[in-house]
Amino acid sequence: MPAARREGVSERVDVRTADMRELPFADATFDVIVSSWAIHNLYEANDRDRAIREMVRVLKPGGIALIKDIRHISQFAETFRRNNCPDIKQFGSLLSRLITTIVTLARCGHDRSR
Repeated sequence: MPAARREGVSERVDVRTADMRELPFADATFDVIVSSWAIHNLYEANDRDRAIREMVRVLKPGGIALIKDIRHISQFAETFRRNNCPDIKQFGSLLSRLITTIVTLARCGHDRSR
């Protein structure tokens, strides 16, 4: 937790590693969940649905899920809607999302060639 120490919040941070399809938390635990470029790494659509359903399960009523990812966004939105989270908002223009995807994929391709 070097970043938490650097920011002076390490006593308020608890870092855990878990499978996003089976989160080790009780129902309605969190006010906010953040996922950044992670869910697309689940290759099967059913696994991505399970991850979104787990987010819904551990969110408190009225909680917010913020997801930044490079693909499958429509699937995520539909899974949230099917699980009683109909208030979906996408931010950023199509162009900005496309540029982010291209840069991300280019970086991944570069990393693999090392």
